Amino acid sequence: MGKLRIHRSNQWYGGVRDYKIFLDNQKIGEVGKGDTKEFNIPDGEHQLFAKIDWFETEKVSLNLEKDEEREIVLKSSEKSKWTIPIIFILPGLVYLTDLKLELLLLLFIPLVLLLLYTLTYGKRSFIKVE
Repeated sequence: MGKLRIHRSNQWYGGVRDYKIFLDNQKIGEVGKGDTKEFNIPDGEHQLFAKIDWFETEKVSLNLEKDEEREIVLKSSEKSKWTIPIIFILPGLVYLTDLKLELLLLLFIPLVLLLLYTLTYGKRSFIKVE
């Protein structure tokens, strides 16, 4: 058996929830903010990914030899630093200010498109595996 050590960086996004760790589409555990966990992995080829809410990493191929040790770092991508605040703060700013309907639509339409991208195609780019 090989050993896989997974470290999750100490970043703000998703800090109160654990990342769920999947190996070959089976949940093998969770790792919290700033934590490091070790997992015993059978020798051979495997697919690994992590998930939080609807966001997940790309699948990473691992080929572990007998008694081999690997370390992986999970962290939020640069996108999560600005996309999540925009999604939640901009509507409040628009509501608090007395903007005209045209300006409101100019701000709202890109926000909706950003939200749709984030929830669909962009969901695999919010957590990085290093």
